[in-house]
Amino acid sequence: MTTLRKIFVYLLALAIAIFAFVGYNHFFGTAKIALQDERDTPDIPIPIFNKESSGIGGVKIGTLKPSRFVDLDENKNIKQIFGYDELLNPDEGTDQWKLKKPYMNIFEGTSRYNITSDRGTVRVEDVAGKPSPTDAHLKDNVVINILSDSPDAEPTETNIYLDDLIYNSERSEFSSDGPVKILSAQGTMQGTGLLLVYNGNLGRIEYLEVTRLHEIYLNDVSNLSSSDTKPAKPEQSLQKTAVPAPKQDKQIAAKPKPATATKPATEPEKTSPPVENFYTCSITENVIIKYGNRITIVGSDEIVINNVQFADSSTDTPVETTPDTPAATESVASIAIKASESAPVASDPATEETKPAPDEEIIDVTVTCNGSLIITPVENEKDVPEKTDAPNEAALDDKTNIFVADSPDNLGYPLATEPANLTQTQSIPSAPAPVTVKDEQSTPPAQFSADRIDYDMITGDAIARRNIKFTFYTKDPNDADPVPMVITAEKNAEYFADQDRIVFNKNVVGTRTVEIPAYIQTNTFRGQKLIVDLVPADAIDEVTVTANPDTTDIRHITVIGGTVKLESLRKSADVILSNTILTCRRIDYDDSSAIITATGPGELFVNNENAPPAPEDPNGTDKGMSLQGPCYAYMQGFDKLNWFTAANRVTADGKKDSLFVSHMTLKDGILTKRVRVATSHVQADLIETAASRNELVSLNATGGITYNETELQVDEERSRPGNIAYIENEADEFIGDNLFYDVPASLITVKGSPRFPCFFNGVRVDKIEYDPQTEKVKADMSSTPSPMTPSSKKKSKRTKRK
Repeated sequence: MTTLRKIFVYLLALAIAIFAFVGYNHFFGTAKIALQDERDTPDIPIPIFNKESSGIGGVKIGTLKPSRFVDLDENKNIKQIFGYDELLNPDEGTDQWKLKKPYMNIFEGTSRYNITSDRGTVRVEDVAGKPSPTDAHLKDNVVINILSDSPDAEPTETNIYLDDLIYNSERSEFSSDGPVKILSAQGTMQGTGLLLVYNGNLGRIEYLEVTRLHEIYLNDVSNLSSSDTKPAKPEQSLQKTAVPAPKQDKQIAAKPKPATATKPATEPEKTSPPVENFYTCSITENVIIKYGNRITIVGSDEIVINNVQFADSSTDTPVETTPDTPAATESVASIAIKASESAPVASDPATEETKPAPDEEIIDVTVTCNGSLIITPVENEKDVPEKTDAPNEAALDDKTNIFVADSPDNLGYPLATEPANLTQTQSIPSAPAPVTVKDEQSTPPAQFSADRIDYDMITGDAIARRNIKFTFYTKDPNDADPVPMVITAEKNAEYFADQDRIVFNKNVVGTRTVEIPAYIQTNTFRGQKLIVDLVPADAIDEVTVTANPDTTDIRHITVIGGTVKLESLRKSADVILSNTILTCRRIDYDDSSAIITATGPGELFVNNENAPPAPEDPNGTDKGMSLQGPCYAYMQGFDKLNWFTAANRVTADGKKDSLFVSHMTLKDGILTKRVRVATSHVQADLIETAASRNELVSLNATGGITYNETELQVDEERSRPGNIAYIENEADEFIGDNLFYDVPASLITVKGSPRFPCFFNGVRVDKIEYDPQTEKVKADMSSTPSPMTPSSKKKSKRTKRK
């Protein structure tokens, strides 16, 4: 049985039980008492009657001790039993009976409702010759005991405790100003103040409010959810869209129907099917939901759950086992949990650590707020009703306004309303989202906050509105403590159940900060929309997850909208050691291939001007295009950039001669050399150093290349404070079909092809080999004649070559 939905069911049971207690549907219809002939029996004490004794019509009632009235159905089966220990006011001549220890037993299918209190007042009227109660006020230790025993489910018991309960028949209204407590094996609910209006004609609740909800506690919701029957998952749409199309038809087909009652053979069958009522539940003011140690939803002004469906209490199927829709609290929490399993593109997926889920896990849920819990029909937008006084405190002679909702022409009407949407459960609405369990001892629970959260129990969709903030924690190999990841969005966060998709909208920012002894690294991504596609629940292989703890529930991540920006910043104190910025139109991360893709046109800029110097080479020579020491690196004009995170490889593609790669070396804050490469394809292989930094291992450029290396010298005459001017001393230029740079070997090799011949400073050669450390070049003249390029007229500063 699902979680928060049980609380709604118990509240409905409260309405039905109390409604039956006051005899709303002829529960006082007792059979006529047949008088026996007088017999010679021992004397029995006869109460003293007088003209002022209480009664109905011409029948007077004296001081009677324990009495009960039994109501039978058409098959002579007991439907209801009403009784009391003593009538306390037989001599007052009033139709308000004051009772000691009144009680009511109601039998509905496989469920039984027992209602007791220490005392109470009932207003009784003569209707068609039968005593009919109109109003009631139960006082002191009001207890409603609900027992359910179905052959298809474990027996359940629920107790509802109230200090008092007032019933008004004209309005079909139940109310209490005192404390309200619901206790069952699944959990508890505590609050203050109850107002319930029940529509007997439509068989539904018109309005239910717990004025001040203190706490809802559900113990071990994972165990409850595991016993649910999971309906077949609808076919998932193959069309990927940022905003899914309406899906009412699909959800109508997938929605389970309540079981019909098993009727005795002699009872006539009802021709009309049971009406399915759908409700909206609202919890207000600083709502906090704690889902075990996994996630805490904090600070919400309002959480709204749409299309809550209650089972028909007249069926033989107990209320607790009829529904197959998900628990709203658990689902909303699971949605956020699913998002916490995603490693945003700003973080390295290789550093994520998770643990396999154990065979059994206890998850407790706690809901608290500073406001109320309100339940109304989906289409009911009427004003909040005002509570009436107890029957012995007001005569109710004035006209009372009663509203009764019109019967819907189409039972599917609630489904035709626009459903709410969010982003984190599974596409199987009845099942909680499976998640990778965090270490409760070391990983704090994730936190999710929004001004308002709406959840639709039919579609499984949800939406969190305004001021979205989501914080979850990941492991980092360089940090003993879990590292927080914070995602914010201005507009909303949506979850589309049938697409297994989460969407964050407007000014989305994700930030992850890691503290390392030498520096602090902050990874940030920015975009207008973040889309997270989840792995469908039926596609998750538990064996694979157990064997590979790094497996996540994330299938794909996309950041789009405006200029998408990915930044990695390293700081020591207030000094920026390194800053890498990637800007493009779109960023995608695919979990199956572990590839991050940036779609351009885009740029990549690396600023290492304040980085510590690279380790000195034993020979004292330059290390070439190294990313370890102070330098600048720049890539411009790519149409697509791929980062293969598993292989630590980066590729970039662009149009011919439109992809530019530049590297500038710094020494004591002064530029000394600039290298520029123009090409259409680049592949860079990287390796992570002991200092957790990426160093270039090899660079391969293909599809036609131009390599230019320039020595830079400070121009003393033109330089100004804060603005250094340089003299460019052009050294060498290589042109060819492809270039390969082997960093450990300090060797650059350029080769030509018939389409892109090889030239060294304008002279055609077969191949070029260049050592950037020693600046030695080896080039063999080509036997194929060719015109000299303009660069051949430029004099190189290097005069000695081999």
